[in-house]
Amino acid sequence: FNKKSCDNFFQIITAEFYALHAFNAKDFDVLSELLKKHDGAHAPSISLDKKSDGTDADEKYQIRSISASKSGKVVKAVFGRCRFNENLEQASEKTDDKDVELLPGHGLVEKNHFLFFSENNLIAYQKNGNGSGIGKLQRYLTRLTKKNIALEAVLTEDSYKKLIDAGPLKRFEASIVPPKFSELEEESSLYRAVENFKSDNATRIKITLSANAGTPLSNSYKEDLVSLARAGWAKVARATVRPSNNVDFSDDADLKDQIIDLISNKIRIDFEVKLDEKNKPAPNEVWHGLAQAKDKCNAQLKAFFDPE
Repeated sequence: FNKKSCDNFFQIITAEFYALHAFNAKDFDVLSELLKKHDGAHAPSISLDKKSDGTDADEKYQIRSISASKSGKVVKAVFGRCRFNENLEQASEKTDDKDVELLPGHGLVEKNHFLFFSENNLIAYQKNGNGSGIGKLQRYLTRLTKKNIALEAVLTEDSYKKLIDAGPLKRFEASIVPPKFSELEEESSLYRAVENFKSDNATRIKITLSANAGTPLSNSYKEDLVSLARAGWAKVARATVRPSNNVDFSDDADLKDQIIDLISNKIRIDFEVKLDEKNKPAPNEVWHGLAQAKDKCNAQLKAFFDPE
């Protein structure tokens, strides 16, 4: 949202952090190499979805405005959603509607600025409700590079491992937004997780499962929740687990169930950006804000990448 201060407008932007995980170790540098190859320009644009008739949708996704630092260790870029064939109209309160004429071959661009830190494959990503979620960026990279990768949310603690290693699963809640035309063969690591919850025409799938006393849910649901949360497809991923088998069961022990939330533990940092004369945040201001946001949570990032 925007706010006014001292006759200047500012926008509050939220930074989120993701780590690129390559399921094959030799693909660790896949994003670094892609950005290096297109430094000073744009990466290829591709369609991610299909129309009902099987043709490409009227929008393409692209990593744009790529600019690497002198050392090459930090890269500034924009993930753009380019919408074509839009019939736009403009009007004021006192005038009739008029068409908005775009230049030939041009479309509307919705942007998410991001910084990439090659040392640990970290992405500082601008959250933008008018742009694209991290799941779109993952699908773009998977399609473009043909590599099996995931963009994992960086958490305030390693809740992924915490859930897998936790005691019996008593209950879980999930709200899932799968791609409409997911090409599952390109995302084989998520195939089973998606199939487990799939509904043919569902655009959002909400599930709550609870176990009877003494009969826990299958541990496979833990792995599914982790896979979907890592992929950015789960908007809610919350599990209730019982104490593990190796805890103290004495009379004085605290045997309360534990709730593990894979979404609320994301590291998020808000920052202010001054708007320019066109009421837009200048790209360099957004990138600078993302860099400062990273500096603010360096201790948390270090704990995530180098747990003791």
